[in-house]
Amino acid sequence: MAKLQSPNYLCKTKGDVVKEFGNPAVEWKLSKIEDIEKLFGTCEVPDFTTTKTTLVALPGFGEKGDVTKKIRMHKALEKSLISAFTEIKDAKLGYILWEDQVWGQTFRYKKNTTTNTYIKNRPEYEHLKKAMKIDDWNSWGWAIKAAAYDAQNGKLGELIDIGSKKVTKKSLLSNHAWGTAIDINSGFNDFSPNAHFDMNKKIIEILAKYGFRWGGYYHDYMHFEYVLDHLPDSSEKPADSPPKTTIFFPIDLGKGIECSDANIALYYDKTEKDSPGGYFPVGTNTVWHGGVHIYGKEKDLIHACFDGKIIGARLGDQPATSEGHYGSRNLILLEHTIGSNTLYCLFMHLYSKAINESELDKLGVKWIKPEGVKKIFYTVASGKTASYRSAPGVKSNPNSKELGKAKAGERMDHLGIEKDPDGDPWIKVKFSNGTTGYIYEKRAADGTLVRHEETVPASGPGILSRLKSGKLEKLDISIKAGEPIWVMGSYGSPGSQAALLHWEFFSKENLLAGVHDCAAIEDLDDDYNMDCSTILQLFKKYQNTGWWNDDEVLEQDELKKFFTTAPERIQLRNYACKFTSEWGILNLDAAISSLKDRWFTFGLKDRIKPYVFWPEAVSAGVKIPGSASVWHFNPIRILVQFGKNSTTASSEPSSNQSNSQPLPQPTDNIHTDWKKGFNRNITDQNKFNEYIYNSTKDRNINPYIFKSLIAQESGFDPKARNNGGFAGLTQVGGAAITTAGFNIGNTKKVNNKWEYDLTGDERFIPQKSIEGGAKVFAAKMKSVNTLVFKNYTTPLPDEEEIKFYLAAYNGGEGTVQKAYKACGVVNAKWEDLIKGKETSGLWAAIPESWDRESKYKEITQYVSDIIARATQDNSAGSPAPAPTAQSSQNQTSLFNSTELKKGNFDDIAVAKYSSKNPYQTGYVQGKKIEQLQKDLISVGIKEVGSADGDFGTKTEAAVKKFQQYALQEGRQTVSSCVMVKVTYKGHANGIADKATIDELELWLFNGYLIPENTNANDDNNGFIFPLSSRPSVSYKDGGRFFGANRSNGRKHAGCDLIAPTNTPIYAIGDGVVIQKEYSFYEGTNALEIKHGNYVVRYGEILPGSASSLSAGTKVTKGQQIAKVGLLNSGSHMLHFEMYSGSATGQLTNRSNPPYQRRKDLIDPAPFLDKMKLKG
Repeated sequence: MAKLQSPNYLCKTKGDVVKEFGNPAVEWKLSKIEDIEKLFGTCEVPDFTTTKTTLVALPGFGEKGDVTKKIRMHKALEKSLISAFTEIKDAKLGYILWEDQVWGQTFRYKKNTTTNTYIKNRPEYEHLKKAMKIDDWNSWGWAIKAAAYDAQNGKLGELIDIGSKKVTKKSLLSNHAWGTAIDINSGFNDFSPNAHFDMNKKIIEILAKYGFRWGGYYHDYMHFEYVLDHLPDSSEKPADSPPKTTIFFPIDLGKGIECSDANIALYYDKTEKDSPGGYFPVGTNTVWHGGVHIYGKEKDLIHACFDGKIIGARLGDQPATSEGHYGSRNLILLEHTIGSNTLYCLFMHLYSKAINESELDKLGVKWIKPEGVKKIFYTVASGKTASYRSAPGVKSNPNSKELGKAKAGERMDHLGIEKDPDGDPWIKVKFSNGTTGYIYEKRAADGTLVRHEETVPASGPGILSRLKSGKLEKLDISIKAGEPIWVMGSYGSPGSQAALLHWEFFSKENLLAGVHDCAAIEDLDDDYNMDCSTILQLFKKYQNTGWWNDDEVLEQDELKKFFTTAPERIQLRNYACKFTSEWGILNLDAAISSLKDRWFTFGLKDRIKPYVFWPEAVSAGVKIPGSASVWHFNPIRILVQFGKNSTTASSEPSSNQSNSQPLPQPTDNIHTDWKKGFNRNITDQNKFNEYIYNSTKDRNINPYIFKSLIAQESGFDPKARNNGGFAGLTQVGGAAITTAGFNIGNTKKVNNKWEYDLTGDERFIPQKSIEGGAKVFAAKMKSVNTLVFKNYTTPLPDEEEIKFYLAAYNGGEGTVQKAYKACGVVNAKWEDLIKGKETSGLWAAIPESWDRESKYKEITQYVSDIIARATQDNSAGSPAPAPTAQSSQNQTSLFNSTELKKGNFDDIAVAKYSSKNPYQTGYVQGKKIEQLQKDLISVGIKEVGSADGDFGTKTEAAVKKFQQYALQEGRQTVSSCVMVKVTYKGHANGIADKATIDELELWLFNGYLIPENTNANDDNNGFIFPLSSRPSVSYKDGGRFFGANRSNGRKHAGCDLIAPTNTPIYAIGDGVVIQKEYSFYEGTNALEIKHGNYVVRYGEILPGSASSLSAGTKVTKGQQIAKVGLLNSGSHMLHFEMYSGSATGQLTNRSNPPYQRRKDLIDPAPFLDKMKLKG
């Protein structure tokens, strides 16, 4: 916890500051605005932040000094700041830099007496003041909002009176506006002459060396700003954060190993068009491949790419331990630091035969030699003594007694650090005579103790002798970029093995996030299948060209042709792909089973298993991520991005530019379930839809509710588990394990803590977890029916019964029974069991020994959250919006009067009828019955009668008539809908049988059957993009995408389009304003416009920028309607929300979780993706 540190000071006057800290060490030479702008640019222009500033990674933050803090500063100062803070960290000052109390670039006015008096309360800011909480306005908000307002309205050049002088408003801007000032430990270094502060003197001294003057000389003790009249000497254009580093390629392919443009082009050629296989990111038979293969000769020398550490290795020299069916399984794992992130490098298939140290020594491989042991010791500085005690502490520890005083020059070996009862650290030391004692650690910080290091030569054999056994060993050996580390081995199928290196980079974080032209893909399956539709579409383009077989399997010759000739191979270089590493598949049986339709798998498990090293590495303590689901990158692309000895910064070599094409951005981490017969586009959660549907359809469980339950229980994490023994997607534990029929392998409770068998416990297999969870849920339903509902004289509607079942799944059927009895209502609804809280039946059912408050809240919230999520149009059910009727234009183009024409049908109407289980009026799916009826009427089937929302005999007859036409021979969907080929197995009367209905229902559940005019169809309703250019930062990742998590369980209700403040916003189509500009969020406004059937909320706009538009005003497509605003936090974007128009009322509805929006809210991303730019 942050606190005032010692020593601290109270300086009432500026003279007191000088007396304590001396005169400023750096002269103030940069004070005039024109001089500042000459060096650093014009800060009020819209693109200043994006073009002139960068996130600077500063080391040394946090209580242990091991946190790298990123703050936004001017690019010209990046290197100086990194050097300064590295020096501060290395000085080991004993002073903590709190990572949550450091501030950099913010466009604002100064906050001092002058601006408080002459700027803050000017009448032109009155409307800004009213839009904010008064405490926020008085503390900080006015400085940001007033500056933004003046910049946006061209008022910074306005002259105002400051006493007897006239100055421009611009002259009162803070240096923070340019990103040339930094505030440190702001919580305890206030801008006040009456407050204690703790700024460290050494930090003031170090920052002064780099041109930063301390604000403490005018009582702003947190503040440092750059005051020199020239840029730092090393101010060549700073690199993108994180800073670039000197790097090398691993193998000399004929042009050395330096990361030059020539070598980049050579490596791309050698791993693509000149390579027989081993491409990134897809391998033969359409499996993921996380690296590239570099072909060469056995014993070709391999070099480290970056500075870093070797953290693990297997280097056996006997075939029995070093080789498998496919050749070498030897490997080396390295860890590299890139900015604040960790990048791992894998070199696989290394030389696996006998090799001795002398041969390696000649090749330059030095790290395998015996290492010396580093020891720390201290001596007492000249002219000083150091008291040592029997235990840590003085007054806080009555057992601590002074043993003596160490004299100047006396040596003490470091034995460790221990804390006294107050939590202060003490050094345990050992003297040359064997005596041990404790010295206060601050004696090292204040210079009393001088720290030394020495290396004691090691004895015995080197590391190589351990590694020869073939066991994967944990290591911790520093390595330099370009340093030789091993030699190439061989790999391949028996009879066709070749000398090659598998080279791979992976990380827990996406290191290419936000990089121009880079895209991200996530696959959460724990298998080998590369089932990403965005990538597969690049290959399918060549399906009819003569060298692509018309099936779902990418064969070796197809891959070879693609990577030899297709220009799309260049796009694949820029993909960051998150999937389970081939080296870390835990359930090989399940993973291999999913490959059976693609290639011959008999005996495959035994051939693959020796290469799955991840569990062995984790068990050995190797510092790789615990989960093998990690981000993978084209390794050449990583070197291009982070290397400084290449003139190519973040793009490909110029020789390749002619072949490059715009990179298609994946939509919402979309995957493809790639199976024979049909293709399905599904989101991460929807990947489990078939399991959910099949496990619920014969148990009378609503699949939408059950899917929402999984989201509530595990967040769709197949490996979810807790300390109570509950695990998997459906979080089954305790006695329910038997009900579900799970084999939990070696999962057991040890010392009151659960140890999970991630490979043998069936709860971690998605299909089994869902099936078992459905069994448990069905058992809960049966118990509640017996214990509760048998007492009812009038049955409850389905939508009420489900709440009891959900409560039983969470709190047990016994609790539900007790709650029912305690409430005293015979035909009780769920509300009757919970109303009154502490007087409710549910409260009475919870044992007094429990935390009743928490358990009551848990059960009630559990039920309401699942129901809300299931009924949310865009969440647990279909990713498509609620259907609306076909427009009259579509009706006339598809149908002639009331006559049905074969081949022109809307699939959603087909899928909405099941003779076995018709949907119930008024329930989760029941709200769609009325729309089904409208659809039937719209295509000329009058038998339905009226659209009353009740599925009766007329609607049944109308659906049967529709099926007679739609399912006779199978058909394709209209417009943008997914390809559907239904195998008709009906009877002579042409009515679909159960098998066909089941398949159609599954398609509906997956959300594939979408009415034409509620999806982003081919012409996208003619909409245009609301900004003049697409954001460089994706609106489909980070916190910007639709559905991103917000505080208190809320979900993000739109897409954020990042753009500079004041950027024009255009109407996406013709429309009518339905809500004029109003206060929206963080000092910004919003505007609502109806475009055809759709409603769009243009949020976080600049206040006053849409003041000319009132309710009822017509707008035209492409008309400027507003400008991008500036949030109080300093962010700037267009917040874009979209509604299907099937509901009415206010767009914001706080009682409708998780989005807290009107029920017809839809995901705008598919629409935005298809919108063309204005003009």
